Amino acid sequence: MNYYTNAEKFMKIYKGHEHELGPILRDDSFTLGEIATMKKNPNVWHLPLDLVIKLGKEYVYYTGEQAAQDPDFHSVLNRIKETLSSGEDEPYASTADAYRKMLDNNLDVYVQLYEVYLQNQNNK
Repeated sequence: MNYYTNAEKFMKIYKGHEHELGPILRDDSFTLGEIATMKKNPNVWHLPLDLVIKLGKEYVYYTGEQAAQDPDFHSVLNRIKETLSSGEDEPYASTADAYRKMLDNNLDVYVQLYEVYLQNQNNK
């Protein structure tokens, strides 16, 4: 996970939606001081590293929640998993199984797939 990249992505979402996202950040243990710092310094390169890390993680959680609520994305994700389904006689069965488990258990990978999905949807 690249914390700076994800923090920048979150700041783009946050800008203009401060009233909606402020309570979410407070629930996710952001302090009022951290939120004030975000408002003063929208450039993540000027933020303290600990805040950048929190913002990077928050982006993954926030985007993961968006992905979880997108039924079209889930149908695409299920097709990817079906493509990875393989019989035991195939030479790459263990690799396919490892990829399926990674899709099921890694939030960062899940979010990255959702970003690719959204980019593809925007290019249509």
